Amino acid sequence: MSGLMSSVTLTLTLVLGMPNLASVVPILGPRADFTGTWVLDVDSSDFGMSPPADSGVTTITRADDHLLMSRTIYGSMGQHGHVEFDMPIDGTVHDGVGIGGTPVPASARWTGDTLVLTVIGQSNVGAIEIVDHMTVDGDVLRIERTVAIPGVPVLMQSLVLRRRSE
Repeated sequence: MSGLMSSVTLTLTLVLGMPNLASVVPILGPRADFTGTWVLDVDSSDFGMSPPADSGVTTITRADDHLLMSRTIYGSMGQHGHVEFDMPIDGTVHDGVGIGGTPVPASARWTGDTLVLTVIGQSNVGAIEIVDHMTVDGDVLRIERTVAIPGVPVLMQSLVLRRRSE
């Protein structure tokens, strides 16, 4: 589990004189490597109630205390989604860039070894909130996504992306 947060159980009996007392202390190691070009594995992904994308590519150039990322999704009618983010990973809202230079408010933060990206979009029914919980295991990027649209039950998606070998 290299690069992942691990935990070590410490027995505090000798230190505090309390028998059978143990504590779990997180030991932070380096985070998983999110950088690379990631290709959507349509067959392994679950798009929930949404129609599946035909393909998609996410490129992450940096993901430490700063996020530098672009994502393009293609559907049956061609490109139907593109965003770019160049912002600190600090939980505050910054503008990304969408199709045609449209500002896309977003925030990014770390929760353990999970990168959480929240994007706020606009539609004819109001604000849409998309929250991606991203984790990396080797050459697999998993995105657990929720999409909140006014008047519609929350949509859930589980996306699998595979790192493209250079």
